[in-house]
Order: sequence, then structure tokens, then C-alpha cells
Amino acid sequence: MRWTALLACLVVGGCAAVEPDLVGPFAADAAAARDRLMEAHRDGPVRIEVRSAPTGLPPARVASLAATGVTGLSVRFALDGAPPEPRLVLQFGGGDPYALCAGPAPESDTGAPLRLLAAFCDGPRTIAALAGTAAGPDARAVERLVWRATERLFPDDYEDRYGLRLFGDRIRFGLSGEFGF
Repeated sequence: MRWTALLACLVVGGCAAVEPDLVGPFAADAAAARDRLMEAHRDGPVRIEVRSAPTGLPPARVASLAATGVTGLSVRFALDGAPPEPRLVLQFGGGDPYALCAGPAPESDTGAPLRLLAAFCDGPRTIAALAGTAAGPDARAVERLVWRATERLFPDDYEDRYGLRLFGDRIRFGLSGEFGF
């Protein structure tokens, strides 16, 4: 019986997706990026720059994955035909994510584990940025890294913006009690 339970845990654990390692952005930066993205997407697609994409992952696919990561908003990222600002910059390889808005960085070795730098820019100003590493070298791990990065860069703010607050923050409901002798 123990072996069956152990085998079941191993099978379930082996099927679970391994998450990429993401660092950043600060919460206030992510909120500002979400607000600016909401503002920009009303006029149509938002520009995306894809730099040093790995072989087998065309920039159009990266743009689609980036849009998938943005929940609660039907944003479309476009490689061309969108206003130049604001723009999402995704660079595969190493470097500083806060330097992406200033201009293209030198080409870098993408190697394994694959790294992704992401920044949401308004001209040369960085609104929010993050760095991430794929959980593995396979294509699915890299795709997951892209949409998880945009999910983190533009977090869903439904609860803060539209959440159920019938009585504001002044009235809170709770239940408490004591039992003793």
C-alpha cells in the first residue's frame, strides 16, 4: 500500500509543471505598468520588441504568448503597425532588464538555462521590468517563461479595481467566540 501511494505521488509530481524563476517587478511598478497597458490597448495593439528569440520560437509566437499571460484584459501585442510607445521589450539572454528601454543590448548567448529579460517602456523610461529563467531547456518551458513573465509584469487588478466592497474598508464582518470553564 505504501509503495502505491509513493508511486502515485511521483507520477503526480512528475506531471506537474515546473515554474520559471522570476525576479521583479516591484508591486508599485507592476500596478503602473498595468494601468499604462490598459490605457494603451484601448487604441489598438500595443507594440512589442522581441530580441534574440531562440530558434524555433518566432517573434509572432512570442507576441501571442505574451498576450496570453495578461489576464483580465484582451490586449494584443504587435511587432509592427502599433504606436511606437508604450512598448513591451522581451530580450532572450543575459543583461539588465532596466537597461532594455534605452536601446538594444549586444547579442548574448541564450544557452541553457534560458533567460528572459522583460521591460515595459514609455520612451527611454522603464515603467516595470523583470528577469526570469526557464525551468528547463525545452520549448514548453520557454513558452511558459514568456507568458508567466507578462502575467507577473501586468498583474490582474480586478480585486482592487472592481472587487466586491459593499461597505468599503470601514466595516468588516467577523465571527469570534470563546469557550471555557
